[in-house]
Amino acid sequence: MAGTYEAEVWGYVNGVISGTIVAAEDAVLACERFRDDSYSGRWDCRTECADFVISKIETHFVHRQGEDLVGRPLRGQPIRLEPWQKFVIYGCLVFYLRGSEVRRVQEAFVFIPRKNGKTILISGIAWGLALWAAKSGATIYIAAAALRQAMQSYRNIEHMLTTNIYSSRAEACSEDEGWRILDNNQAHVIENRDIGGGSVYIEALAANPEKQDSLNANIILVDELEDLNNSLQYNVLRDSMKAYANKLIFGISTAGHKEIEIGRASCRERV
Repeated sequence: MAGTYEAEVWGYVNGVISGTIVAAEDAVLACERFRDDSYSGRWDCRTECADFVISKIETHFVHRQGEDLVGRPLRGQPIRLEPWQKFVIYGCLVFYLRGSEVRRVQEAFVFIPRKNGKTILISGIAWGLALWAAKSGATIYIAAAALRQAMQSYRNIEHMLTTNIYSSRAEACSEDEGWRILDNNQAHVIENRDIGGGSVYIEALAANPEKQDSLNANIILVDELEDLNNSLQYNVLRDSMKAYANKLIFGISTAGHKEIEIGRASCRERV
């Protein structure tokens, strides 16, 4: 690997492994796996996609709300990812099956306490991967047990697009570039049908297995995974990606008991 953010990611990985960065046991194991996979020779290691996603987050996204640790308003300030967030992105996106364009990681879970930047992280990953995979007809679903939670990530992307990128005459400028935003009681969609030689479609929805059998996506982001009632809701979303070779379902949670059971059920099915 020789990526733009590689040194920072490896600094985090080595710090966690050595103990100079205090981290939970699972984080230590994740860093050890990243190190071992990087040197195993089993995978092609390429950073272009991960670097692209990180750069889009840090150049396109700004804070919608909040304050820093000394009480200064953050609204309008650029997002600056923490080393652990860059590590998550690298861990998901840099390993490929040898001699192919297929990424190794197609299912990932991140469990972290509340108010540590998880929602803006998945918003940014959704946006960056949508642009990266536009030629494949990128279709991104942001799901949660309740639509209100899924809308948090949707609002981050909407705010970035209409306020930051197209800050002057935002609505008209975004439409001139082909972006359409449908936000009403029927649907919450951001799309561009002609971008980068392909298309981008992003939709926020509530995880309802009775109404989602017809979904077809390459990226699924599940926020507040612990609030899903059972593994069926998760499995319906995961199965909607079968038409794509390069796919990723990304679950993020504050780490309770429910999502552990969902993850176990998912693993049992795969075995």
